[in-house]
Amino acid sequence: MTGYKRIEAPGAVQAAVRIGKVLFSREHEDFVGMQVVATVLGGYFGSRLVKVLREERGYTYGVMAAMVNLKRTGYLAVATEVGVENAEEAVELIFGEVEKLRREEVSGDELEGVKRTILGEVARIMDGPFGVVDVVIESVQVCGCGTPKNYLEKFVEEVKATTPARVRELAEKYLSREGFKVVVVG
Repeated sequence: MTGYKRIEAPGAVQAAVRIGKVLFSREHEDFVGMQVVATVLGGYFGSRLVKVLREERGYTYGVMAAMVNLKRTGYLAVATEVGVENAEEAVELIFGEVEKLRREEVSGDELEGVKRTILGEVARIMDGPFGVVDVVIESVQVCGCGTPKNYLEKFVEEVKATTPARVRELAEKYLSREGFKVVVVG
């Protein structure tokens, strides 16, 4: 597999699995939509990766997927720790779920749960003056662009407007297996 690196750690019981793909920064028109895609994949405790890797297989306690914003770019990241003997299968299961997102629309019920999760997290983060200040500081330090006055309003509107077809469209557009990097340590 291109972009795959396995680093053995003699005596290790667990393997750290990291999968990523460079995409774009939060200024990109599809960044918010890809946050929704990442949340469906592994951004909350009821996500697809949690169901497959934790609930069905018992390979991990936790797995996550997220869009990560940097100053000039951003990337999709997937991270988990599994038993050394399950690492290769875990990688294939992760890519299997990515492929399902590319080929099949999420159900309306699943997407509504994801939207509630994302919007609830926004409300939690913005609860109180320290949360608001943290968001402004992150915006200035990470992207150097400041936060437009109506950034959160637009973010909330875009999350609410995301459809199952849009999730599939974005996954198909950005999540082909080519370009992903995989690192397994353990």
